[in-house]
Amino acid sequence: MKFASAAPTPEQEVATAQSHVILEEAILSLPDSYRTVLMMRDIEELTTAEAAESLDITEQNVKVRLHRAVHCCAESFMRVPAPAVPMHSPLWEFAAIAS
Repeated sequence: MKFASAAPTPEQEVATAQSHVILEEAILSLPDSYRTVLMMRDIEELTTAEAAESLDITEQNVKVRLHRAVHCCAESFMRVPAPAVPMHSPLWEFAAIAS
């Protein structure tokens, strides 16, 4: 009996690395106000209230900026040719959220 390896194949590793580059470029291309909120909420894991207080904006504004940031990243992702982004890529999450 042969068991499938849980380790990613070389093709999957390359595709994942490419996905990370695409996502990084999309984040860097965001307007500063969107990128800042995205980084605070998703990277630094601040709450909406903490991000709002830090930026001196309302919580609703944090939510709007975060939604717009994710939408912009998803649009960038959707412009990438299909073979470059595997179906298991975390970038598909952006596409699902934005649609």
